Order: sequence, then structure tokens, then C-alpha cells
Amino acid sequence: MNPPTSSSAAPSSTSSSTTTSSSDSKAASSKTIKQQQQAPDTHKLSICPGYVMALHDIKLLLLRFACNRTFTVETGGGGKESNIQLLPHLMQVYLHSLLMSSHVEQELEALKQFTEVPGSYWAKSDKCWITTGPLYRLVAALHLWSRDEWHNHRATLLHSLLYMAVGRSNNVTCSTSTVDSQFTLIKPYLIYFGLIDSIYEYLFKNVPLTSSMETKLKSVTSSSSSSVSQTSPSWSVSLSQYIRTSDEALMKAAPKLLAYFEENLLTISSVEEFLDVTGKLFVIIILFIKSELKI
Repeated sequence: MNPPTSSSAAPSSTSSSTTTSSSDSKAASSKTIKQQQQAPDTHKLSICPGYVMALHDIKLLLLRFACNRTFTVETGGGGKESNIQLLPHLMQVYLHSLLMSSHVEQELEALKQFTEVPGSYWAKSDKCWITTGPLYRLVAALHLWSRDEWHNHRATLLHSLLYMAVGRSNNVTCSTSTVDSQFTLIKPYLIYFGLIDSIYEYLFKNVPLTSSMETKLKSVTSSSSSSVSQTSPSWSVSLSQYIRTSDEALMKAAPKLLAYFEENLLTISSVEEFLDVTGKLFVIIILFIKSELKI
């Protein structure tokens, strides 16, 4: 008599196979979920931080002033007065984004390195159109440097800006090479510089720089190796605080800034007039640009 066939072995094997298959399926599913969670890693993409874009907006706004362009077409409305009043609020957007990030020292270091680059570097045809060149760094300085630091380094910034103007003018074909036509090419950049200089004077002349604020952020480098004062981080904090709490003062100062811009900066018709408006502080640099452009 043949031994009875075991009916329990097959189910046991099937059950084990099913369990293994189920475990593999769960593991594969878990792995798929993990892969899906890790896949959209946008942090690895080359995306500009928000504060960089905010600074570009301010740069473009000031360029519209410097080029005497209409605001109606490019910004959708408003005149010079409303846009000059908007400026501190745009600056606050940048300052808030920057201070909330961990890049204050990084931006200070970038500005310091910019001042160490020879001005002639920006006259090159492949450098004069860089979006983070002199135009960008001048606006960055407004947010990162105190008035004293600006006064100490503005000649270097103007030097780079004028070299950039030379580089860009070389890419522009003029029907004539008269003094007037050459000055027309650099006039917007002189006005741009003069406007930023006057913003310090008219809007932010009374920004306090307290020692308590200096300790909120570390300085970019030690005083022995940095050509920029260690109060720079404090300026960004102080400026943000001032804009946030000084609406009335800024509203009163804005018309004075606009009047200075329209009556003094926009009306310049020669390098000599620019020197008169700025107090003849940049004679050596202007002599350079006169020799470069034969103005």
C-alpha cells in the first residue's frame, strides 16, 4: 500500500512563497516611495536666492531713474515720486530675505572681493555686461555698507563703474565721436552713482549704528585682513530696523531726494557739472575717464 501523499507540504511552501513575495513587494514599494521622496531635489538646482532677485529689482528701478525712462510702461504705473517712495520698501524686502538667510557674510565677502578687482577688468567686452557687475555691486553696497564705509570705498566703485561704461560704449556704434555723444554714453552711469550717493545722504543719513546690533552677526573677516570695516553686518540690521520704524521720516525725505535728482543729477551736461554736483570728490577718476573717452 503506497504511503499517503502529504497534503500539507504544498500549502506550506505556497504560504512561504506568498510571504516572501509580499515582503519583497513591501520592500520594493518602500524603496519606490523613498526614491520618489528624494527625486524632486530642487535644492541642487542652480537657482538664485530670493534676495539676489530683490536686489536686481532695485538695480533696475534705479536704472530707470538714471536713464530717465517712463515708469508707466515698465512698472505698470506710477511716476518718479511714487517710485522713489517705493524704494525703501523694496530695500526692506531684500534686507529681510538676506538677514533671514545665512549669506550676509558671503555677500560682504563678495563685495570686498569686488573692490579688489582692477577696474580695467570691467572694460572687457565679455565682462562689462555681467549682471552682477558694478551696477549690481553698487546697490549691494547700499545695503551692506554704512555711510562711512561707502565714503571710504565709493571712489573704487565709481572707478569700476566708469570702466564698465567704457566697455559698453565700445560696443555701441555712434554716428559721431563728438564730446557730447561720448558724454551721453556715460551720463546714465554717472547719474546712477550720484543717485545711490544721494540716497545715503537724504534717506539714510540718520540711521543709527548701535554696538548692540553689531554683535548680532559676525564680521566677514578679522580686522587685520579685511579692508572693510567690521560694522558692515550691523549696517544691514540697523538699516532694516530704521526702514521698518521710520515711515514718516522716509516720506518726508523722499521729495527732497527727488528734487535733488531732478534739479542736479538729471541736468548734468558735462563731466565738470558732475564734479560740481558731487563736490569734486572724484577728480582723479574723472580725469581717467576724460582721457579714455576724450571728453
